[in-house]
Amino acid sequence: MVRPDGKLSHDLMPGERGPQDECGVFGVWAPGEDVATLTYFALYALQHRGQESAGIATSNGERISVYKDLGLVSQIFDETILNTLHGHIAVGHCRYATTGATTWANAQPTLGSTPHGTVSLAHNGNLTNSADLYDRLIDKSGFPSAGEVAQGNTTDTALVTALLAEHPHDSLEHAALELLPTLKGAFCLTFMDENTLYAARDPYGVRPLVLGRLERGWVVASESAALDIVGASFVREVEPGEFIAIDEDGLRSRRFAEATPAGCVFEHVYLSRPDAIIDGRVVYESRVEMGRQLAREHRVEADLVMPTPESGVPAAIGYAEESGIPYGNGLVKNSYVGRTFIQPTQTMRKMGIKLKLNPLRSVVEGKRLVVIDDSIVRGNTQRALVRMLREAGALEVHVRISSPPVKWPCFYGIDFASRAELIANGMSTEEICQSLGADSLGYISEDGMIGATRQPRERLCTACFTGEYPIELPDAARLGKNLFDAHRTRRAPQPAASVPGGRGAAGRQAGEAPAAPRPRRPPRPPDRPVDGPPAEPPPTPRPPAPRASPAPTRPRVPGPAQGPPGRAELSPVGSGGPPVRTAGAPRGSHGRVAEAPRGSSKPRTALDPGDSARPRPVRPFLPRPQHSTRHRRTRNMADPQHPGTGLTYASAGVDVEAGDRAVELMKDAIKATHTPGVVGGVGGFAGLFDVSELTSYRKPYLATSTDGVGTKVAIAQAMDVHDTIGYDLVGMVVDDIVVVGAKPLYMTDYIACGKVVPERISGIVRGIAAACEAAGTALVGGETAEHPGLLGEHEYDVAGAATGVVEADELLGPDRVRAGDVVIGMASSGIHSNGYSLVRKVVNVAGWSLDREVSEFGRTLGEELLEPTRVYAADVLDLARAFPVLGADGALGTGVRGFSHVTGGGLAANLARVLPRGLEARIDRSTWEVPAIFRVIGELGKVPQADLERTLNLGVGMVAIVDASAADAAVAHLSARGVPSWVMGTVGEAEPPAEADVDYVQGAKGVDGGAVRLLGSYA
Repeated sequence: MVRPDGKLSHDLMPGERGPQDECGVFGVWAPGEDVATLTYFALYALQHRGQESAGIATSNGERISVYKDLGLVSQIFDETILNTLHGHIAVGHCRYATTGATTWANAQPTLGSTPHGTVSLAHNGNLTNSADLYDRLIDKSGFPSAGEVAQGNTTDTALVTALLAEHPHDSLEHAALELLPTLKGAFCLTFMDENTLYAARDPYGVRPLVLGRLERGWVVASESAALDIVGASFVREVEPGEFIAIDEDGLRSRRFAEATPAGCVFEHVYLSRPDAIIDGRVVYESRVEMGRQLAREHRVEADLVMPTPESGVPAAIGYAEESGIPYGNGLVKNSYVGRTFIQPTQTMRKMGIKLKLNPLRSVVEGKRLVVIDDSIVRGNTQRALVRMLREAGALEVHVRISSPPVKWPCFYGIDFASRAELIANGMSTEEICQSLGADSLGYISEDGMIGATRQPRERLCTACFTGEYPIELPDAARLGKNLFDAHRTRRAPQPAASVPGGRGAAGRQAGEAPAAPRPRRPPRPPDRPVDGPPAEPPPTPRPPAPRASPAPTRPRVPGPAQGPPGRAELSPVGSGGPPVRTAGAPRGSHGRVAEAPRGSSKPRTALDPGDSARPRPVRPFLPRPQHSTRHRRTRNMADPQHPGTGLTYASAGVDVEAGDRAVELMKDAIKATHTPGVVGGVGGFAGLFDVSELTSYRKPYLATSTDGVGTKVAIAQAMDVHDTIGYDLVGMVVDDIVVVGAKPLYMTDYIACGKVVPERISGIVRGIAAACEAAGTALVGGETAEHPGLLGEHEYDVAGAATGVVEADELLGPDRVRAGDVVIGMASSGIHSNGYSLVRKVVNVAGWSLDREVSEFGRTLGEELLEPTRVYAADVLDLARAFPVLGADGALGTGVRGFSHVTGGGLAANLARVLPRGLEARIDRSTWEVPAIFRVIGELGKVPQADLERTLNLGVGMVAIVDASAADAAVAHLSARGVPSWVMGTVGEAEPPAEADVDYVQGAKGVDGGAVRLLGSYA
């Protein structure tokens, strides 16, 4: 069973992307040629190696110009732009981020000034000693206050550029020969100064780099396909540990380190184009042979062999040839669906795989299929594909994979999922097969894969399959996708941050509501390292590398470190010249060009103001469906009938016995919530509640609410802590009811899951029960629905509905509020259950692990994010009884006027819903201190205050509006019940807001109500 390791998932659709190479590089030295256009076409051929950004740098002997942006090569460059890039040398780059976020500042090639000219550099790979290199840069220069590092570039490429720029040697060539032996990890570099093109490959040769010859020049490229497209002839591969310089004197080659070849075997399996040549062998031939070997190892009786387009095609051809089973295309691929397509709803999520692939029913119907793919990462694509083929009429679906199970992450330039997200890391082949819903599953053996490449085993890196890392890895704290960012933070001055005070009363008094469950660290199984030292020794890298943990911590900086004044930064260029285009901007708007005249002390750049640090389009957690809502039954949404098979309900993924065990585990907790009105016990078709007490009401109004917990469930799943989510659910539902003064009577819940794990489901329900007991409401029923194939085994979503009652003339709301009333804030326990899409995006961009210890919290990030929602129901109703809305004469009294539950939309938007039109609440921010979690999120993501205020509660979870004469007594009453509260503002006649006033909110969430004005600054 795959256990979460605390990493935040980047998966966003059932068809998850496969392993991604970091980037492709290209360099050309060709006097008299249009080098910018040659580079453009070369990058087009290398586009598969990186689709997030691209750039081209050119030199005319006096000046280096760089144009780069986010997007595909064809989206960034056009003829107008290419015509502005003149020269006889060019370096090009297309990027997929494995270090640093996807911002324009991190696009390549980089540009830097040196004592002897300018350098522009492009890099493919991943350095593992970036932290040490950054220390060296600080030790040499005091602080990196110039160049792209100071401008916010958080890649190891910018770090290498800065080190070259700081080097005292009289030439870039000498500086490079001294620096290159100190770089550890995988790297292929192409870089240039005003007159010379350079290239270098790490001593292990992990990533490919080839040399080609033009009629009037030379080229270097990540793959030979780039040579073909520009008309260059293939000369040879750049050797591991080789440095090349090309200028008017010809080509010079130097060896800067002894070669210890360990080429990435995944280049043969998936990453490189089929027409690429690696170590003398065409990749297509290796992949066809892998298919043949796969057929020898895992033969099956079938009617058709078909690939998963496009990467599975060569192996499928080989499998068909060896097995004698006919080959056919049973899937049509839509080439225009991008890799970053996002499905924000459940309906679109189900559509996602069909948008990319659609089965040919006439080909697959009634047939036994062998489906060939290159690899399985999380299994979502294959799971959806199997289901789709069965729906199209396939009798059997046998999955064959032309690589061994991927169990370990890559630290050399491939962006695999974290180890916990690799399905083969914790499941056997048989378990994976069951998870996919396939009839059988077979992986090629490691020997079979290596044999197909015709390379000696000792010349290949197979770490992602074996865990044997050929290049020494640093300790976990200095390793990972954002290690440079994190280390820069640790070396930079940090602002002091205070820790908020306690959350309410220290203990539970007699008659006090039961305490919410506290988030806790899940027990770490001995074979699942998280971010700390592993419980058992990991595999030993090849000598001389020591043992290293494969599960890195990935912290990151809240923002680029700012150096001391006095060092010039990039300055704007004049607006002369033709207009250039930026991503997302219309043609004709100014884009991004950086230039460095020869001999200048600094490069010059033209940037769109404020746009150089656009947030990375981070892949969020899987969208979770929100369901409407009967306890405690379990049922399955899958069709147990598959054509041509004799499958049972259990083999379809449903465990009825597990559902029954879950009910037994939760029974006692549910019964503890039962009030005198509950009729019957657990397990009926309907929950029953005796409403005889309503006969005592003069005119009873029923109040109802339904809600979920949103994407906070993703944090719970990653932490393997589930009872807090149940507590959150009650807070979200019941506290909406008490806002109108209604007493909650009963609640029901709904849990949808991919697999019923009794302990997990009962944990969720026990949390619901604990919160219901605290709120004084009964949990009368619910349903657990098992959705195999629709949700992953570890995925679930929760929803709930509750009903309450209030006397009609005691109803609270806008018509009770008067000018002069006082607004009282009640402290939240943390983020509660709203705004997690923003929170997860921030921590994903930052690369923070859920196991990261955060001093401001005094616990881990995950524990802070899982802090249960404070349930206010009992306290709010008690306040309303103590300070009634009506006086003894039945007229409006001097008590509570209304409440506002601060959920999605923040304080102002929710408070405006309970104010009448014509009045406004004036809230003084200085009356409370924003808790640390909100400050950290704001600083880490550089989130504007206005966005924080309209997304998160910022420390205020519930608001009471009371008559001014009762304000002090109301605060004291709440405080005595353990609810921190304070006067935060007053209600007055509405005043017209200033134009575009972000501190003024009126008529929010479809309510034609009053307004809220936020004043001052937070304490």
